[in-house]
Amino acid sequence: EHYIHALRINPESEVAHINLGLVLNNQGRTEEAIEHYLHALRINPESEEAHNNLAISFVFKGYIKMAVSHFRKALHINPDYIPAKNNLKEVLMKQQQKK
Repeated sequence: EHYIHALRINPESEVAHINLGLVLNNQGRTEEAIEHYLHALRINPESEEAHNNLAISFVFKGYIKMAVSHFRKALHINPDYIPAKNNLKEVLMKQQQKK
């Protein structure tokens, strides 16, 4: 509720879009979460957090190539961003195990 209210006040709040995306993802509303992460990236294309969270949503949907791309974008922006490093490593390891 609070993030929706925040977006009514300021529809261009990157933080509110990212946080609402997290809530929606946790509720299993992945498609809606993706829309909010994409909106956050339209506001700030250099948001490593939005790229990382979008990639996680893509993993949930089974869009692994897109996920890897966004994890890498997050790391291109901030090579020391630990969540993206860990998430990318995990996804790539799972892909290797499937082969």
